Amino acid sequence: MKKRNEVKLKDILNEFRRDHKYEQHLSEIEIREVWEKEMGATISKYTSKIYFRQGILYVKLDSSVLRHELYSNREMILQRLNDALGKSVVKEISLQ
Repeated sequence: MKKRNEVKLKDILNEFRRDHKYEQHLSEIEIREVWEKEMGATISKYTSKIYFRQGILYVKLDSSVLRHELYSNREMILQRLNDALGKSVVKEISLQ
């Protein structure tokens, strides 16, 4: 028998994240995981630092050749990341 004031735990946690400003930090962790998964082991091996601020994903790469290759495909990468996240979080990618 269901109680009338029953609330799903998922809804409570989502509300907590929004109210306590954890959404940004959790998105950054999620984006790092998605980057490694979507870009593969080879590209992840040359990625030295990833951080996310105000809709921009900053990626520091150890290879200038790879940086150039990713730069020319950044729109496709942006689309893949947002699709994998299930929402349009990443607005721009800065390759360093």
